[in-house]
Amino acid sequence: KPFVQPVANGSGSLNSLLDAVDQVYKSLNTPSPDVFFLSPMVGNCLTMRRLGPSRGAKAPGSTGATSEMAPQLTPKLIWVPVNPLIAPPWELAPNFTLWHGQWVKAMQSRMQGHGEEGKKVETDGEAVWWLAQCSLASAVAIMEEQGYTILHLEHSFAVFVLKI
Repeated sequence: KPFVQPVANGSGSLNSLLDAVDQVYKSLNTPSPDVFFLSPMVGNCLTMRRLGPSRGAKAPGSTGATSEMAPQLTPKLIWVPVNPLIAPPWELAPNFTLWHGQWVKAMQSRMQGHGEEGKKVETDGEAVWWLAQCSLASAVAIMEEQGYTILHLEHSFAVFVLKI
């Protein structure tokens, strides 16, 4: 089946769109981008489990967890949005895909004039996108699984560097 760019494939869900984006990155001719920026309007730290190095293929004939081949997408720096209201050591990793689906339905309901249905999920302002983000502690734990360590916190973004 021919590859179709995600902006033109009419994805029915955020999950299928993320899989399409992953295919684009895996098809790049370059070894890996130097920088990866995860927008808070696209996902949270759990998205990195879908796009990150943990999706590397098992080496032929291997059975252990440590025998994975190097994945194609291993940027040197990754900017991951975090919820600035949840301080370490507390961990919070909301299901962004579920929340996004509810947000889309609430927005559609508001646009169609069904005010009560649209009030079940906060839809106003930009703050709602930050409330759907992982805590800093959760982002650090998930990125450690992916082979990254935190470099610094930049406002509401945790910046991670690839361990060598």
